[in-house]
Amino acid sequence: MQKLLLLAIICLASGTSCRIFSHLHSTTTIEPARSFVLGEGNHGSYEATVKNISKQDIEVFISDKNAQTVSLGLLSPKVSKTYKVASNTKVAFKNLGNATAYIEIELVGDTQLSMGYKDNSEIKAVKE
Repeated sequence: MQKLLLLAIICLASGTSCRIFSHLHSTTTIEPARSFVLGEGNHGSYEATVKNISKQDIEVFISDKNAQTVSLGLLSPKVSKTYKVASNTKVAFKNLGNATAYIEIELVGDTQLSMGYKDNSEIKAVKE
């Protein structure tokens, strides 16, 4: 009985640790007047380290499950920032320039989240 309990604990611990350390690395292209959106729908939390490798600013927005969208500010060229994102929350990276933008994303946590593009007109922050 003790061996069975020990085996169950080891299996649970190894399964949980694998989920915690899910990892994704991507270089993403964002066309002018478009935004790249991470996490629309149901997903777990994650941490994203994002570096702007283009020549124009990218504005970062976060939206909670109640659709409250807030600007987190600009991600300037050559700058890297880390964003901690709660479950069921989306983050949008809005290309503010007239040229194609590029970002490097290193994501740790739930990597089973949706990723896609929207027109910039669809990404608006609530006024505070």
